[in-house]
Amino acid sequence: MSAGAAMLQVEDVHTYYGNIRALKGVSLTVNRGEIVTLIGSNGAGKTTTLKTVIGTVHPLRGRITFNGQRIDSMSTDRIVRLGIAQSPEGRRIFPRMTLMENLELGAFARRDRENIRQDIERVLTLFPPLRERLAQKGGTLSGGEQQMLPIRPWGSRRSWSRRSSRSSRTSTSRARPSCSWSRTPGWPSGWPTGAT
Repeated sequence: MSAGAAMLQVEDVHTYYGNIRALKGVSLTVNRGEIVTLIGSNGAGKTTTLKTVIGTVHPLRGRITFNGQRIDSMSTDRIVRLGIAQSPEGRRIFPRMTLMENLELGAFARRDRENIRQDIERVLTLFPPLRERLAQKGGTLSGGEQQMLPIRPWGSRRSWSRRSSRSSRTSTSRARPSCSWSRTPGWPSGWPTGAT
């Protein structure tokens, strides 16, 4: 897929929780190499939009495609295997697991086991303080170290990622509707540039 080609397309998506409409006609396109940020207040639909893309809720109407393949009725595990992953806001780690176990958990969907160690090494190179703490329980890490750890969705070898956060520090902003997103260009040769 060439730079600038549509990677993710969300078209006229309507998502409900029971009888409550959470999204009404959401449409957006994320092109390869692009960072898209949707920003909004509580209740604007940020989280529901992200959940709809990742498949934890399914739209009643509309269409979502990723690299030309329709994904709006797929299960979350299938969507992750296609290359979409979530990096949760805050410090949502597994506190009773070691730092290494948290990192390995990010690769649960991968079949290319020979490359996992290489990718863990990449994470440890990007975040040197984590290297010294591999056997330490996640819950005993400092707040800053716990913030580094939620990048573990690297394990999907994703080509697109979304980050759920209260504030996004991206350089490009397009808002319609108001929500928060980030796009990872060229993984694994690049690193998530959308949210920190």
